Amino acid sequence: MIPLILLILGVSAQQCPKYTCDTAEKCMSFSKKTNTYQISPCSPNATCPIDLSSKESHCVDLQPEKSFNYPGEFCTWNSDCSSKSCLGNICQGKNQGDDCINLYDCNPGLYCDQVVKTCEPQLVSGKACNSDDECVNTNFCLSGTCQSYFSQPNGYSFTKLQVNSTTGFNMVCASGFAILSAGTYTCTAAPTNKADPTQACTPGSQCTSSDGKYTLPCQCGYTESGSGYCPLFAGDTVAQNMITSWIGLLKGYSTGTCNTMRRWGYQCFIGQNANAEMAFNTFMQYYIAYVGGQWPLLQNNPPCIKETLAKEYYDLQAAQSDDKYTISSCPVYFCSSSSSSDQCIVYKEEISDFYVQETFYAKTCSSGKTCPATRTSNSTCEDAPTAVRYAGDKCSDNSDCLSNKCDNKVCVGKAQSDTCEYIYDCNPGLYCNSGSSRCETQLTADATCLDDYDCANGLMCNLGACTLYFTLENGMQTDNVNNYGFSMACKTGFAAVNRQTNPPTGICAEAPLSPTVKTCMVDSMCQDTTGTYSKPCTCGYNANGLSFCPSFEGDQYLQTAIVAARTLLLSNVQCNTYSRLSEYCYEKYPKLLGNYYNYAINMEMYLNYPLLQQNPDCIEKIYNADYYYVVQKLKDMNDSGSIEKSIFFGLLALLVLS
Repeated sequence: MIPLILLILGVSAQQCPKYTCDTAEKCMSFSKKTNTYQISPCSPNATCPIDLSSKESHCVDLQPEKSFNYPGEFCTWNSDCSSKSCLGNICQGKNQGDDCINLYDCNPGLYCDQVVKTCEPQLVSGKACNSDDECVNTNFCLSGTCQSYFSQPNGYSFTKLQVNSTTGFNMVCASGFAILSAGTYTCTAAPTNKADPTQACTPGSQCTSSDGKYTLPCQCGYTESGSGYCPLFAGDTVAQNMITSWIGLLKGYSTGTCNTMRRWGYQCFIGQNANAEMAFNTFMQYYIAYVGGQWPLLQNNPPCIKETLAKEYYDLQAAQSDDKYTISSCPVYFCSSSSSSDQCIVYKEEISDFYVQETFYAKTCSSGKTCPATRTSNSTCEDAPTAVRYAGDKCSDNSDCLSNKCDNKVCVGKAQSDTCEYIYDCNPGLYCNSGSSRCETQLTADATCLDDYDCANGLMCNLGACTLYFTLENGMQTDNVNNYGFSMACKTGFAAVNRQTNPPTGICAEAPLSPTVKTCMVDSMCQDTTGTYSKPCTCGYNANGLSFCPSFEGDQYLQTAIVAARTLLLSNVQCNTYSRLSEYCYEKYPKLLGNYYNYAINMEMYLNYPLLQQNPDCIEKIYNADYYYVVQKLKDMNDSGSIEKSIFFGLLALLVLS
């Protein structure tokens, strides 16, 4: 194993100091007898100059620091700017071709050429360079050429760039991790903690990566119990989220806006809009925890630590909840009746607080019409499409069926051995064999298969064999897995994804749970309750531009859907292989139809949770029509007494909670 070097703060050989809160005159005092620091926060206008090598500290008045803002940054007075020129609350710099001396003299998008001493356009990827500042803000100078940050694949070697000796972190590798051998760094897959980094470890012990190749020493934290914690490895979720948010910050808010010297400086982002500042704060929290090496010091902190030793990190957290962050880069959606008779969506880009707000004004269409929901343009009412019903689905007329044949209120398809083209051509109990192009009997358990629809309706195709849905135990392998781990093969509905295989595979595991806080900042990542898995924050369809964390696989929505799906799939009813989880088939079986709606509503909540929050009425009918159609069907069944009360009230509670 390769030991990674780590600077350890406040560590004795095998015992960590404790930190307790106090109200004494001294803001910090240390008792050698009990190995305990007593911390007392200072007043808002004072600070505690804590030196852990000293026995005590006293509060001192804060001294204001005067610094100048660079071109592109917010200003109120000319004196705020290094250029002494403030126009429209933005510091002005020199334009292309103007004489310059310092790198910060030029406007965003330019750099000061140190040879000819004029402002020139920043260099794009692939151009020859001498320093990072010459390249566009998303690039740096790598081996004399502008290259994107975090862009080089595993196996790429380099020598002349900063690599963090503690963690292997660098901005060259796509993984963010490199190892040193014979004076050369090589980009390598980033390791992850073998143990949960939020759980305490024994001071003096070694924390090991999941692959067993690397170690970091357990580090003392700032806790009342004197606990230690493992530092982050480069592949841990927080570290990878930092890379993602850093790239997003540079692409979304820095390019063309920030001076080349301040491409990720706070001064640039605070003056843009609330979203830019929030994006910076999110990035900095990850940065402090990982690159700053503070992760072990941020676990289980008493309140006084949050106001002193870890104040910077917790101030950033507090800023995230400030009311000023109600402004969002997500579109906003309103109901309207002012558009022309057939125009159901009016899309506008409106200027609001220094940024462009995408706004949608929507209205429902008349009966028999539908509104094609869009997210980038206007939309006009058009004739509602005719529902497609497959062989085995309920029908009332030949025209209802894709086969154009309705017999005894059931669509009729092709019989066994008939030629077929599509998977839904054949009658229930059959599938269209892609090799013979004929309808054949659906395959039984353990039979060799190519697709889920080859197998009998209670089975799916896993690793080339027909397998019962939702039955694989934790630790078993599946190739039925999506990007975020949802798997219809695993008993839990979740598999840890291995993206190194093609196609991706997964190992069935305990399903992760969503964070308690559902709202989030768009472009950030939402972590599950363990911090192991993450999903991107998603814009919703609401009037406030709010974004929300998606539902995770362990939440009630997917878990309830799994129970309902098992009931349907194991019911042995006559459904087309393609309609095994379709409303049109279960319309023939009233006792199962309630279970279908139970499945459909919960799956919609799992798949589209952010899109279903705080919808205006018209948005329900346009953007989320499928979901609210099922909700109405559920209510109709309850009114007619044709649904089990336990199912109805369970779903009613779900709708209230959501």
